[in-house]
Amino acid sequence: IQTLIFMPEDVQSMYHIRGYMQAILNDPEAKKYAGIFAIHNYANDGINPSNEGPANWRETYQMASSAGREVWMTETSGFKAGFVEGGLEMAKSMYNAIYYGNASAWV
Repeated sequence: IQTLIFMPEDVQSMYHIRGYMQAILNDPEAKKYAGIFAIHNYANDGINPSNEGPANWRETYQMASSAGREVWMTETSGFKAGFVEGGLEMAKSMYNAIYYGNASAWV
């Protein structure tokens, strides 16, 4: 097939995502089909949004870009209720992903 897949779509914190990314990059068969590294922005509980900071996003992007791959943030929820508090929390999370992680998509 010529269609590329976005993966690994991990719902845990991004500290785990780089382990999955490295496993994909170390496997020649998986590597040729992985077009984008997709991240779910959740904490380890898989429910609450992750509060991953700039350094972690930067490291994730560096790993992806060194392999010629994009980073997408593909799922998140659970931000605080209320327009101001929840909105600001989500905006900060988006900023970290886009600015520090060079995420080319926030879905």
